[in-house]
Amino acid sequence: MPQKVMKCGIKKRKDYFYFVDKQGDVSMRKLKGGSDIKIHKCHIRKQTGLFYYVDEQGDVSCIKESEIDKYPKWKEMYDEEKFNEEKILKTKHMQDEEEKLRAERYLRQKIELEERERLKVQRLRYEVRKKLFEEEFKDMAQDGREPIPEEARHEVWRRDGGKCVKCGSREKLEYDHIIPIAKGGSSTVRNIELLCEKCNREKRDNI
Repeated sequence: MPQKVMKCGIKKRKDYFYFVDKQGDVSMRKLKGGSDIKIHKCHIRKQTGLFYYVDEQGDVSCIKESEIDKYPKWKEMYDEEKFNEEKILKTKHMQDEEEKLRAERYLRQKIELEERERLKVQRLRYEVRKKLFEEEFKDMAQDGREPIPEEARHEVWRRDGGKCVKCGSREKLEYDHIIPIAKGGSSTVRNIELLCEKCNREKRDNI
């Protein structure tokens, strides 16, 4: 049978539902829905297997869950509290799922922006290399020599890291024949290297 746990003398209002919360205090909630409001700190140590509730006198009572079916009024309160707990858990689960979806959408957007930026850089690199190749082809044509094959230029540029093999400069680079064409050299990857204008001129002066 129901047992009195603590006298609180709470004046209950008809439009509110009163219950003992997880902290062992008395809270209330509007019957039409709303946030919980703590109204009396009891610090009751709730025991497993007991249902705690605010009785008609505004005090805290408890009853064994196994006996609650014998008391329709308290059974109704018990069922309502269990329903509210399940509703809260379901709402929290939905909020967690929504938070995960928001985090995933943010991550997708971040990755997309990073990939767009990476592709933009790659496109600019290609355009710059194409311009450099075209300028180099033009210089070769003016010298009256046969242009170096484009595939060979790409491979030499990749191999030498886009910098002078002598001093490491990345400015005013030129494709140089290690063995000059005039001395039987060929326009192959093995016979071509990247030199800056200064190192190439010094090499020519020493030949």
